[in-house]
Amino acid sequence: MLVNLLVFALGAMLGSFLNVCIYRLPREESVIFPASHCPKCGRNILPLDNIPVLSWLILGGKCRFCKEKISARYPLVELITAVSIFLLYQKFGLTSDLFFFSVFASVLIVGFFTDLAEQIIPDEIVIVGLIAGFSRALLNGSFFDSLFGAASGFAVFFIIEKLAKIIFKKEGLGFGDVKLAAMLGAFLGAAGFWHTFVAAYVLGAIVSVFLLVLKIKKMGDYIPFGPFLIIGALLVLAIGW
Repeated sequence: MLVNLLVFALGAMLGSFLNVCIYRLPREESVIFPASHCPKCGRNILPLDNIPVLSWLILGGKCRFCKEKISARYPLVELITAVSIFLLYQKFGLTSDLFFFSVFASVLIVGFFTDLAEQIIPDEIVIVGLIAGFSRALLNGSFFDSLFGAASGFAVFFIIEKLAKIIFKKEGLGFGDVKLAAMLGAFLGAAGFWHTFVAAYVLGAIVSVFLLVLKIKKMGDYIPFGPFLIIGALLVLAIGW
């Protein structure tokens, strides 16, 4: 019980760091310096106000000093990360796979929120994901499957991106999606990538129709595809498809 609580707490702390990455990486800022601070008044966040989830609730979702609202994304990311790390621990125990898939989950969480908010998938998370994916594959003897998965992901989305420009005369996919697909293939292997690809397109189609019917989006509007790829990858990982 105590170990489970510790794993959950460590996951929430990791989520706090991922929030820093989500905010700073698209702005090309260091994720280490300066210390966490309010973007409105610039005051450093006190250690007492930096407890994952709890501090946000206690402060009512506002900065202690200037009372500027703090996005609910912060506790949400911390909770998602905590739950993800906890579930990975239940699945893998204290093994190397726990480490590698914790890295995988972390880069997916950052990629999901940066693409959703800024339409950017930072190169830094793709590089970290590729290194972790290939490293895991080297350790378990599946390097060539990992390499083929990465190549498949890159090639398929590169072709889709180029065809979309030719057919629709505008960008259909960002190049960030191409790099993200390569990273997913490196982690999940060739079969895992194709399953992710199918899941992402089905999810994307369902959500797009839903947004069009509700008139939240109209035909021709851009909808970031990265989040669907990421959800598809998590589904593949969760059900072992």
